[in-house]
Amino acid sequence: MLFEYAELGKVIRALRREKGLSQEVLSGLAGIARTHLTMIENGTMKATIDTICKIAQALDLRPSELFAMVEERQDKNESLDLIGSYIQTRRFRYGSAGQSFLRFVKLAPDIP
Repeated sequence: MLFEYAELGKVIRALRREKGLSQEVLSGLAGIARTHLTMIENGTMKATIDTICKIAQALDLRPSELFAMVEERQDKNESLDLIGSYIQTRRFRYGSAGQSFLRFVKLAPDIP
């Protein structure tokens, strides 16, 4: 499995919002520019390991915890891709129950 920087950005954004932090505050705590954080969250810039460590610390996490969250999200996405492939092989049409289910699962919040 390749590391998906876009998933890292989504996880960071979700954690930041969960903690009620603005990009300005989190970037200040991490010692990086707000625009840098914005690009990381949007997946348009790859964060260095040093930057990932700074962001993790600002979120009160160990870098390994942050990486584990990204891997968990990637695993979920891979599972959804498999489900999607199965649905397509069963010739479900767009708008069918199968596609509706897949869209729902992708949009559903993570359940622990």
